[in-house]
Amino acid sequence: MFEDKISQRLVPLPAYIFPLVELIYYFGLKLCLCFHNPLVDTICLHYVTPIRGFYEQNILVIFGILVLIFTTCSKGTIPLPKFIRFNIIQAILINIVISCVGQLYLLCPYQIRENYLLINLVLNPGTIGAIIIIFYACILVLLGRYPKIPIISEAARLQTQRGYSDS
Repeated sequence: MFEDKISQRLVPLPAYIFPLVELIYYFGLKLCLCFHNPLVDTICLHYVTPIRGFYEQNILVIFGILVLIFTTCSKGTIPLPKFIRFNIIQAILINIVISCVGQLYLLCPYQIRENYLLINLVLNPGTIGAIIIIFYACILVLLGRYPKIPIISEAARLQTQRGYSDS
């Protein structure tokens, strides 16, 4: 089914939508609003806000889908090539890291969360860095190479090796 290289490169790409949406949900509005640019504000209003609203309304369904995909790929119950399973697991692990950071951010007191210095020195560079990591992984997947992200790639490799049908 996934014998050709093109399908092996395209199948894992949709999995990287999950961490991107998670990033938009937690930090998208903060990033958009700090530019003070009418074009960015319009993009935020028309694109970021609806994605955030959809995620917020369907958060448990999306979580269930992620758990199902993760267990399927890590156990190897569906005979997928190792490259596909690795990249899907890596995308889900990136999603988990973003979710943990987002929850920690929400647990911070309001004065810390809305501190202008914290937002500009930590939050915005961290958000842009996470976006760069996601696009880096997508580009390498399209090139047919394994993305190497410290800690996350090793965890994805261990989960992939744990599977039953390594191919």
